Amino acid sequence: MLASEIITEARYILSDTAKDRWSDTRLLSLLNDAIIDTAKNTTLFVENLFYVVQNLVVDVELQSQALKILRAEYLDEKLPFYTFDEMDQKFGKLWQQVKGEKVEAIVYDRQRNAQFKLYPIVENAINDHISYSSPYGIITDISYSDILPNLIGTYGDVGDIPDDALIKFYYIRRHSKISALTDTLQIDELLKNPLQHYVAGMALRDNQDTQNRNMANEELKFYYAMIEEYNIQKSELFVRTVHEARYRPND
Repeated sequence: MLASEIITEARYILSDTAKDRWSDTRLLSLLNDAIIDTAKNTTLFVENLFYVVQNLVVDVELQSQALKILRAEYLDEKLPFYTFDEMDQKFGKLWQQVKGEKVEAIVYDRQRNAQFKLYPIVENAINDHISYSSPYGIITDISYSDILPNLIGTYGDVGDIPDDALIKFYYIRRHSKISALTDTLQIDELLKNPLQHYVAGMALRDNQDTQNRNMANEELKFYYAMIEEYNIQKSELFVRTVHEARYRPND
């Protein structure tokens, strides 16, 4: 889907097909806002990947693809997320020096968005038979001499790979910034209608008169009603377990 498809529909709603009131630049900016809002608040951008636990490596970085880390699973259980202060209280001041054979927790604060530490420092990680398809220990494929399993579903799908070699991360995918009408949107087709109502609603808020404000509210009501079905706070997988990786743009 091209960005122009959303913008054109939004202009119909705004009665601005002649582009007299809003520039393409302004509406594209609002489209970027709409995508971020939808990503943060729905399951429509949720994806997962497998991270290979590497010997003596504690720092994990998923910034290039993740807007928010939602959940991590290890040995079929949810890994707890702790702050540095919580780690000090739970494991003592020297917890960063502790070594072990299995991952027990993820430390998420005081770092950039989608960066975190594994606890403890894992020794003797068994992953020599794994071929990496991307950097930083992230894999989308695992290869043996004659097997290429599909990494979908539970850890049972990854064949002979030991469970303690993999962490499964659920995350909200980061969408590339849209800067032109010809840019491609990597979104589900069902988002077309909600996004055009968001763009139109926020554009109408540019005008402060009562009529435009009322119309803006109506358009935004359409948007929120359409995405409610995919509300991430109501998702069975993430309810009461959602973790937000803090974003600090000036770092």
